[in-house]
Amino acid sequence: MPLIQPTILFTVIISTIGGMQLFTEPLLFNYGRIQGGSLNEFQTIAMYIYETVFTNNYSAGYGAAMSWLLFLVIILFAAMNMVLVRRSTR
Repeated sequence: MPLIQPTILFTVIISTIGGMQLFTEPLLFNYGRIQGGSLNEFQTIAMYIYETVFTNNYSAGYGAAMSWLLFLVIILFAAMNMVLVRRSTR
């Protein structure tokens, strides 16, 4: 188990990043409409950013701020994953 710890850490971090940036699958479930379902029940963060920037009010500044916040949240989760994995191997 200790030899595959770097691989497990890499997989967890990449999966976290992929989960936060999920866009295409919910878009396909709604037949290409960006709303994320009739009541936004499967709208993701990336879809909300896209909807804010390109469809609602063309607010590029607000979308850029949300994108930076998403980036910081991903960095936070990656750091938490690294800490938890390192702590569990001791």
